[in-house]
Amino acid sequence: MDNYTLIDWLKSLGSKTPTPGGGAVAGLNGAIAAAQLKMVCEYTEDELEGKPDLIETIKKFLNLSEQDSQAYLAIKEAYGSKNNEKIQRALYSAIKPSEEIAAHCKIIYNFCEINSDKFNKNLLSDLVVALANIAASIESAQAMMKVNASSMNEGRNRDETLEKVERCDRLIGKVNSLKNKIKGQL
Repeated sequence: MDNYTLIDWLKSLGSKTPTPGGGAVAGLNGAIAAAQLKMVCEYTEDELEGKPDLIETIKKFLNLSEQDSQAYLAIKEAYGSKNNEKIQRALYSAIKPSEEIAAHCKIIYNFCEINSDKFNKNLLSDLVVALANIAASIESAQAMMKVNASSMNEGRNRDETLEKVERCDRLIGKVNSLKNKIKGQL
């Protein structure tokens, strides 16, 4: 994503090409959430507990967005080989960017939850937007995990991936609950 302008990236997303796709959008939504949260933090005078390095978090999300696109290309190559073992490895490897996106979203969510009463009250609407993007990021990452799991053979890798999908459901519920609590304060 470093070599793209945002408009170029969005044009590429909207074109008839497989990448960037849903997993890359998951990373971009995470980056947007982290940037929005950083703005909220900049305007918050209270001491915030456990604040992550949000600039680094933005960079991680964008990197994971690119990793997801690369993972798709590896899956495509594996299917071209018609080698089932290679396909299964590529499908399982493609879970990693989505799993990491969800993990970084969880870190941001935990920070928001711990500090939800400390954020500048004039920026609660921005905090709601950040949380909405966190939820969208997790849902997108979850969808990518689910679609890859659907093509995996029965076994440990598929079972582990489906457990990760379920953890995403629980995290999405927590994020939406906090978002609704804050919306109630607007």
